[in-house]
Amino acid sequence: MTSSPDPPGTRPAPGGVGLKDVAKHAGVSVTTVSNVLNGTNRISTTTRERVLASVRELGYVRNAAAQQLRTGTSATVGIIVPDGSNPFYSGVIRGAEDAAAVRAKCCQVHVVSSGKLCNESARGKGDGNRLLEWDGAVGLHPPRPD
Repeated sequence: MTSSPDPPGTRPAPGGVGLKDVAKHAGVSVTTVSNVLNGTNRISTTTRERVLASVRELGYVRNAAAQQLRTGTSATVGIIVPDGSNPFYSGVIRGAEDAAAVRAKCCQVHVVSSGKLCNESARGKGDGNRLLEWDGAVGLHPPRPD
């Protein structure tokens, strides 16, 4: 009889530490480790501290790619700008990054300098770039000539 594959996020990368390793070290289940790392309030303070100590001691680092596959979200907001050197757009980008950081998100900036429409770039068309799938996007259009 063959064993079933490990659930996503529990198998360590080659040479890495996985949830199973942390659970074994802390003397708890993989589910408990997952609940602690996801901030679930159902875990006692003593258990939470023991799991977090094991995370630190073993050097566990979450695999962001595995989490994206599991949750179907990228925690990324796309910002499409026509000119990255324009101070106005730079200010908007900085503000968006600050707002995203508060929400544990990150930003990916895509500069469209070829004259293609921003909505084409958001769909991965226009300049041929394959873009990261975003949870949301902000498109800034160039000013109209006077």
